[in-house]
Amino acid sequence: MDRRILFLKQKIIKNLPSEFSIEELAEEVNLSPSYLHALFKAETDQTPKHFICALRLEKACNLLETTFKQIKEICFEVGFSNQAVFTRTFKKK
Repeated sequence: MDRRILFLKQKIIKNLPSEFSIEELAEEVNLSPSYLHALFKAETDQTPKHFICALRLEKACNLLETTFKQIKEICFEVGFSNQAVFTRTFKKK
């Protein structure tokens, strides 16, 4: 796997609750946003946005199963902007 993609995946995992834009991620590894998008998809079979969303949902599911935290707490802890967005995304998946 491309080292730039590995670097970004590690950064995303480490800072999951943070907001990430394709422009900021591309700047981190000195690529254009469109090239990063294409490279990320080629390397992971997911766009950066879908990769981040899948990680957040995975972490949220884990927290729902292993803690007594409220859904509202969990959605913010994993990086969703509000509970409605989290619920809608969770139901889609």
